Amino acid sequence: MDMNSVKEETMKRPLFVSLTIIAALVLTGCNFPLLAQNQTETPDLLSTSVAETVQAMNLLPQATQTPLTSPTPDLGQPTSPPLPTPPSGTQPTSPVNPCNKAKFLGETVPDDTEFDPGESFTKSWTFENVGTCTWNTNYKLAFVSGESLSGPASVSMPFNVPPGTQVKIEVPLKAPNTPGTYTGYWELQSGDEEGFFPVFVRIKVVSAEFSVTSVYTNLKNVSPQSCPYTYAVDVSMVTNAAGKVTYKTETSEGGVSALKTLNFDSADTMIVEFDWAGLGEAGTTKDYWLKVYIDSPNHQWFGPFNFSVTCP
Repeated sequence: MDMNSVKEETMKRPLFVSLTIIAALVLTGCNFPLLAQNQTETPDLLSTSVAETVQAMNLLPQATQTPLTSPTPDLGQPTSPPLPTPPSGTQPTSPVNPCNKAKFLGETVPDDTEFDPGESFTKSWTFENVGTCTWNTNYKLAFVSGESLSGPASVSMPFNVPPGTQVKIEVPLKAPNTPGTYTGYWELQSGDEEGFFPVFVRIKVVSAEFSVTSVYTNLKNVSPQSCPYTYAVDVSMVTNAAGKVTYKTETSEGGVSALKTLNFDSADTMIVEFDWAGLGEAGTTKDYWLKVYIDSPNHQWFGPFNFSVTCP
């Protein structure tokens, strides 16, 4: 049985007793005429009967009603289970330090450093080993993606790097010939090529003012089997960008060429060839030189380029 049925049963009992008493009074009232007939003999009978009935009602135990408690509405929300209590004296522990872990300390060639087309440079990174494993020479800094900038595929650790020590890794690089911004991505790798620390290099290649950056020749001392000797001369001219070059040559013999033109499509090296005849004298060694004048864009002399011819 549930609690509501017990409560309803308890509430019905006083009502039932009250109805029984009222019924008794009605029945008694119905007998009042008979009592009237004998009133002379028992004048106090009716009042005595009523008084006894009332007294009997007062002697009946009063039912005590238990106040009803409103049930707590079910909101339908789940109750979160209590969090487990850690054992007494147990303290949380820090994560275990990984085997391969690096800390960046510094670099050369800051981001967006400007270079001329084709200019060579060296980029370096300095790291501290803050892991638990020693970086041996099988570890490396490897190129991953982006622009390699003519760099190697990887650079090995120069020596063993125990935990708590530092290492500087240098990478030889070269700026592309075309102006723009270039980025290359590298990373430290373990001996099994697992990457654990990424870095990158970002440079800007700027359009330099067009010029001839160098001139060189193939001239050197010779000892021909016969004289006079004809030298097949190569003159190499190097530029830093695309453009037009005008030049002339002059020799120790007093020869001066007319102005000539070379057109460069990009930063490049071009070779000019010509024959220099009539060199050397029998039984002697004679010295010569060649100079090159870049009229445009440099207005600059290169040389002299010295050599000698020894004849039999």
